[in-house]
Amino acid sequence: MAWTWKKRYSDRNGDAVISSTSHLPPSPNNVSHHERAKGHSFFLNSLAHSLAQGDHARISEAWTQAPSELALKVKEAEVKQHAKVAEEAVAGWEKAEAETESMRRQLELVQKEKAAQQERLSHLDAALKDCTRQVRLVREDQEQKRQELLHKKNKEVDKIRAEYEAKLADVGRQLLEAGAENKVMAMTLQEHARTIGEVTDAKSRAEAEIKLLQHRMESVEKEKGALKYEVHVLNKQIQIRNEERDYSKRDIEALNRQHAEDTKVMNKLEAECQKLRILVRRKLPGPNALAQMKMEVESL
Repeated sequence: MAWTWKKRYSDRNGDAVISSTSHLPPSPNNVSHHERAKGHSFFLNSLAHSLAQGDHARISEAWTQAPSELALKVKEAEVKQHAKVAEEAVAGWEKAEAETESMRRQLELVQKEKAAQQERLSHLDAALKDCTRQVRLVREDQEQKRQELLHKKNKEVDKIRAEYEAKLADVGRQLLEAGAENKVMAMTLQEHARTIGEVTDAKSRAEAEIKLLQHRMESVEKEKGALKYEVHVLNKQIQIRNEERDYSKRDIEALNRQHAEDTKVMNKLEAECQKLRILVRRKLPGPNALAQMKMEVESL
């Protein structure tokens, strides 16, 4: 289409040149070579200025004033000039059209990329909000469970401590009773030692009572060992509960670190999106540039 318009424009300009040069008068025969050269130079300058300004009236006037022997050369120069102007105009128009199309495609690509980035940013924002909500819920649930477990273990420890203290008090009471009984037995042995006749009976009773006391002491020692074992077991249980509480704390700290890492990732993504926005703003042409481009295309 551009080639057809260029051909028509060249043919039309050529016809105009031929029609404008057909009525030129012949030059006088007595014109010198210097005068013809001067007139030829003046004529070419006037013709170039007229072609640049698009003044056809001045071109016709120049033709009427030009020597007839230069008419053919001037006509050819004008035809070539018009063809060159037409070709440059067509090339400029095609170049402007290609640049406009390229910029339009680039603008569409940038807009699509911007829309994709905005959609991705919205998805990431929603994911961050959901992750934050889940982390908050998990933290609240872990805190509630930890408080409940701590309260329960404190109750259990208080109960075990109370039982242990009660058992220790009972053992102390039994030891006091055994001490009192030992004192009574000592007094009894002293009383029975006063008489030789009662030595055998006192000895047998003392041995029996001593054996009984030994059995009772052994039972007390066994109970004491059992109580020590129970205390050891309780200490182990308390240690296990403390370790479980430490594990819960470490889990909570791990969740906090994960949340901090997620926050860093989101900040990094936000910075990258901000860089993309700045790049998009820099690559998009401004309204003045678009208006100037439109005016240039329309003028072509």
